[in-house]
Amino acid sequence: MTPQLGKTLNKIGYTLFLVSMVLPATRLTGVIKGDWLWGWQCTYFCLLFFPNPVALGYVGSNLGVLLSPLLRSRRARKQRFYLRVMGIFALLSGAHALRWMVPSSDSTLSLGIGYWVWTLSFFVLGVGFLMQSRTQTQSMAQAVETFYPKTEAETAAEKELEAALQN
Repeated sequence: MTPQLGKTLNKIGYTLFLVSMVLPATRLTGVIKGDWLWGWQCTYFCLLFFPNPVALGYVGSNLGVLLSPLLRSRRARKQRFYLRVMGIFALLSGAHALRWMVPSSDSTLSLGIGYWVWTLSFFVLGVGFLMQSRTQTQSMAQAVETFYPKTEAETAAEKELEAALQN
């Protein structure tokens, strides 16, 4: 159930991310007089100022989300590793996105609904990836029974004991 819920959360997270690109994300009152910038415009401006460390984090976060479906593997062990890496990366990207909430002394930034949807998408994706990386593990008794199956005498003794306990 957990991996399936993780897949559902990933679908929701990708949808939130894409929707955030067409929502008003921020208003820079000092640069562009009062006009809202959409999510895709914020991405474009960060690409223009790419050497800036803040823009690097923004562009890296967006590229990470867009490229994450390519990091799938057919081998289960590698798949779990990639899902964990993507989950941690998405959560760190969300934490980086929250940095915009902290006002600075010279802040001329207003945050719109697109920013909040964009930030939420990272956390939903991160939790989804980490939930997908979990596997349904067997109990220790089931694992032992797989390698050392019970003999007929042990099975008969178990049934006899269960019948005696029920009486």
